[in-house]
Amino acid sequence: MEEKNKKLWFRAKSFGWGWVPISWQGWLITLVYVLVLVWPVLRIDPKIHSASDFLTSYVIVFIPATIILFFICYTKGEKPKWRWNLKEAIRLEKEYREKSNQEQRKDNN
Repeated sequence: MEEKNKKLWFRAKSFGWGWVPISWQGWLITLVYVLVLVWPVLRIDPKIHSASDFLTSYVIVFIPATIILFFICYTKGEKPKWRWNLKEAIRLEKEYREKSNQEQRKDNN
């Protein structure tokens, strides 16, 4: 019940498992996550000669960043569940869009 009253940053995916950003906060968190993962790639030391050296140093960034993203999505988003039925996914997507349109109309009035 509390989930319906709080402002969500992420909604559960309509098909499969996971989250999709739906607010500017969700998109900002997603952008920061991508930048955190890209930053080590841009700073590759030319002296590193093996892939294992790079992967070892990359894992040190990847695992904590992913855990933090997962925690934020779980606390600021809908509770995810597996959804494999394509018809159900289409119905959920339509419901979400209608709800978003109604909220936008409320905000405009």
